[in-house]
Amino acid sequence: MVIGLSGHYGKLGVHVGARPYFFISIAVLLSCPAFFGLYYFPYLDQRLSEQFIEPYAQSLEEVKAQKTFFNLHGEPWYMAVFAIAKDGKNMLDLNIYGEAAKFYESTLSMNLTSEGERFNFSQLCKPLCGINDQLTKLMDYAFFATIRWPVSQIMGYNVNIGKHFFNRTVNPTTGELEKADILALYYTAMQSDHQSTEKLRVFEREVARLAEIINNNNGSSITLVVHGTNTVGEQIKTGFEHTAFFIGLGVLMSTLAYLILFFVSAKRRECFSLARLGLALVSTSILSFLAIATGVGYTSLCGYSLNLLFIISPIVPLFFLNHFRSILYIFSTFDDQQPNAKRSQWNRVETLGALFERIGPVHLLTSLVPVLALLSSSFFVSPGYASLLITVGTALFFQWIYQIFIVCPLLTFTLPKSNKQYQSPEKKISTASFVKAESACNRSCIQPYSVVLSSGLGKVTGFLLLGLLLGTPVRMGLENLRSDMNFRSILKDDAPAFKGFELVDKMWNDFHQIIFFIRSPPDFSNEQGYTLFRKFIDDAEDIPNSHHPSAHQSWIFDYFPTELAMDYNSENATLFAPDMKRFDHFINGFPYDAWKDGVKYRFADENKTKPIIDRMVVMMAYDKVKGLDGKRQLLKQCRRVVTQNPQLNAVAFDTDSINVDIIENVLPTFYVVLIAFIISTFTISFFVLFNFVMSVLATLGTIFVIATSLGITLLVSNFYFDLMTLSSYILITVFSIQVSLTFVGDFLTVWAHENRVQRALASCGSNVFKALFLTVLLFGPLTVCHVQLFRWQAFLALFGTLSGVLSAIFVQPLIGGVIPTKLISQECCI
Repeated sequence: MVIGLSGHYGKLGVHVGARPYFFISIAVLLSCPAFFGLYYFPYLDQRLSEQFIEPYAQSLEEVKAQKTFFNLHGEPWYMAVFAIAKDGKNMLDLNIYGEAAKFYESTLSMNLTSEGERFNFSQLCKPLCGINDQLTKLMDYAFFATIRWPVSQIMGYNVNIGKHFFNRTVNPTTGELEKADILALYYTAMQSDHQSTEKLRVFEREVARLAEIINNNNGSSITLVVHGTNTVGEQIKTGFEHTAFFIGLGVLMSTLAYLILFFVSAKRRECFSLARLGLALVSTSILSFLAIATGVGYTSLCGYSLNLLFIISPIVPLFFLNHFRSILYIFSTFDDQQPNAKRSQWNRVETLGALFERIGPVHLLTSLVPVLALLSSSFFVSPGYASLLITVGTALFFQWIYQIFIVCPLLTFTLPKSNKQYQSPEKKISTASFVKAESACNRSCIQPYSVVLSSGLGKVTGFLLLGLLLGTPVRMGLENLRSDMNFRSILKDDAPAFKGFELVDKMWNDFHQIIFFIRSPPDFSNEQGYTLFRKFIDDAEDIPNSHHPSAHQSWIFDYFPTELAMDYNSENATLFAPDMKRFDHFINGFPYDAWKDGVKYRFADENKTKPIIDRMVVMMAYDKVKGLDGKRQLLKQCRRVVTQNPQLNAVAFDTDSINVDIIENVLPTFYVVLIAFIISTFTISFFVLFNFVMSVLATLGTIFVIATSLGITLLVSNFYFDLMTLSSYILITVFSIQVSLTFVGDFLTVWAHENRVQRALASCGSNVFKALFLTVLLFGPLTVCHVQLFRWQAFLALFGTLSGVLSAIFVQPLIGGVIPTKLISQECCI
């Protein structure tokens, strides 16, 4: 006897069988609003933007401060060109530097055409065109300069070149820079509309083309590496196109295997027909995509945009696997009931009622647990994640609706019109040995295994193995859980952009600047205000790996030696507040008039002797910054400095501020979804089964799947969580949990039997192994693709499904075998 809400599933089957066209119409009508959203409202936002962070994230204020200070509009665009001296030559050699400088100047002035409009980069970069000015001015007067790193001097003026020269050789006696292998030149602009975005794309493509010409010129002394937003984007696209072959191969192989398994199952039960094969194939190819489209449509109606996660997450493979598993289970259960249906002369109504009652526990659990988990967690995560969770949750709900309101009624239409007494065929088909493989597997593998597992020795051994598994590899793997972001993971292993990323890593490791926007600067002529500012600078310099004070930049650091004849870092400079009467002379004189872009000021008197600094920037330099995770650690410490000095109303800005907060938001999002899976498993199980102990058993299975799949993946690979791997893990975990829940659903139907564990394993064993087999075929080809992200997806899918199988055939049967019958009997149900 089936108890709980699943016991009423049979009544739903009766209604569906009595009114099949009505319920088919209901399924179609429920989908119709989604097509309105799909047609009118879909919007694909591929940016790594604020949609993946919380509304209170500090980076939002930091980006706002940057845009306000420089009066910027739109989204930033960045590109770097690295000039590498060939054959051990020196980039400080004026002839070799001249080649790079000539290339740089030509890119600024070259005239291009975009959508019929002529333009050059100098029109696009304002007000950020002067990003390389200190370098170019220094090298223009190199004969009069003392070139040191990171700060050089020319005619008594300091020039910071820290971010331009790398792989350096320094004279240990004089400290002068003798040689540098790499020169970095930077380009930045704002993408304020479609036209500017397209112009920057055209510009970047042309720069890459000119760089390739120089690189192919054997007479050139330099090699140029172009590393920009669009250049990397094009190579990411190439990686996706490469991976599409492996995904397609996996889909093809798994679909063929699905049809073979369907054929074997139907032939073994002597229920095969072309109509049923057509229904299985068409429902997979049409209803899976229809469910995804419906989910996207409803998400668009809710006001969410599609984003990068929709492109890189395994949404289609997930729905194919889920549909394969469900259809094989529904059809095989339906076929198992046909002898009884024919003997009892059941009509369509009775047939569907019996089918729904039998599949109810498994189908309800595997369908509704992920739906509730995904939809409920969407309320507690940032919009970018919520969009994906709502889409997949809604699509899974409609996939369930399509299966019970469309597939099941159509399945009954494939029955013969006459319900005659079942007769075995006189001749056996030639493939009899092949089609009996499934039952043979049950007899030779699953049944003996279930007997051993149910024995006393088997239970003791099983718990020891479970403790060993969770206590060693899983625990060791989970200890490596971390979040990061590395765009190399979505490139082909041989992508040219790897060289650019290596150079960027070298640059950050040598010299990286954090820009502090000070929105309430003190009155520097006031001793109290000046002391506050010096404390702020001291705190920023106390951060580990801070460069020498001379590497930091702000107008105040240049004002002291120029107008007060003392160094800002000297002891005398700490004694008294500076005299600001000469600020007008300083800010309007060469070369420090360049600081007008870095300070917003006005004067309180007509003689311009009392400047009021409204806003200013301070650029602090650090080294040993290792990738985006290194930026995250540094920016967290800089934000702490800002918090410790609230009077200045400052923010710490980095060009990757948004990306840093995206990384920070990954693990909290993971924990939200993880908790949602656990709570949803217990909640749905309780309402479906109406039994507390069975609900706990299902929840333990879910926890095992989450911990084991992630722990083993972390143990055997350098896997980490970012927004791309997190979305992949969530979707794959959906299927893994569905596999795990299969045992609980079948266990419920045989709770009254003394050998209930053996019966439940015999019922679910072949189903979970089919799921594992199809997963291996679908994701197996991805293990040898040349894009790391998709290899990780394959490993997650394989280990996740394997964890689901272990939960269904080992962990839950092991625990279920020691639960007294009384605790899972009808008396313990609500």
